[in-house]
Amino acid sequence: MAEDELYAGAEPLTGQVRVGERRNWLEAGLADAAVLEADLATLELSTSQIKAILRERQQTQAQLAEITYVLEQELWDDDDNYDEPADAWESPFGKRRTVKQRFFDRLAGRRFVYSDVTEHEVRVPLFLLAAPEPAGCSATFSQDVMAGRALAWNVTLFGSGLGGSSSFRVTSTWKFQASAGDSKQVFLPVTVTVATVRVMVGERVVTTTRQVVASDATPAKQPGLTLLRPGVQEPAGEVICEYPLAGDTTGAIATYGATYARTSSGRVELGAEAFGVGATLSADVSCDQAIALDLELRGGHDYSLHRLRSGQGMAWSVARER
Repeated sequence: MAEDELYAGAEPLTGQVRVGERRNWLEAGLADAAVLEADLATLELSTSQIKAILRERQQTQAQLAEITYVLEQELWDDDDNYDEPADAWESPFGKRRTVKQRFFDRLAGRRFVYSDVTEHEVRVPLFLLAAPEPAGCSATFSQDVMAGRALAWNVTLFGSGLGGSSSFRVTSTWKFQASAGDSKQVFLPVTVTVATVRVMVGERVVTTTRQVVASDATPAKQPGLTLLRPGVQEPAGEVICEYPLAGDTTGAIATYGATYARTSSGRVELGAEAFGVGATLSADVSCDQAIALDLELRGGHDYSLHRLRSGQGMAWSVARER
């Protein structure tokens, strides 16, 4: 479904965006096995070659973990007097660079030739605040708990076709609410480059692919907020809490506090319609802290509060009065 069919306008939110680490396709692949496997398939390597390189990646990560452990122990044991060895390449820092470069050299010697270069803006969903449909229901962020804090997320974008990755830290105000039946999406606008790429080894074309470049993605200066159109619902995941109010036939409003706990990141796919066949952009989004909510629910219904199946946020299922 196109974005203009999902959203009913948008507005900026008070907040900030900080750019973190940017990685080319080799660095992104070393950090994430699934990303590396997809990129190796793009290079049209054989199954046996891909498996061998993935094994080598695993071994490289194990070596890096061992070096990092030694470095942390040395810094911890003698934080004020740590001396870099005279031979910089014998230091933990030098060894780490050597191990990484050895892995990168395994896939070096390729160059990219670009054509049909365009730019596209996509919306990275950060958090969905939703209220159930019965009149009088609402969902807000708890003023008592959230005062002095900001909503915060860590975001990593992954391109396709050897497009690398970028990471961002996003903060925003929590001073908005969802009324009955509303779903409000906090999002980060990001501009990415999309191109047709010929992968060359020497003068030979190895493959031609459609590339979405995440390594140079440009985020907006602040996040945005949009209202999903009526009837648009994100798929619900696991149940967080249940509120059995079907027996309250008065229809009175009951007030509850709820906590959306900090969770591991969930990957979401973005903007496939804009990029064309075989090109994707995905994002890992994680909440930086638990989020406190105030809920108002009308009696006469049983309510279930869910996490989203994909991404961060909330969804509702409602059973009518019996």
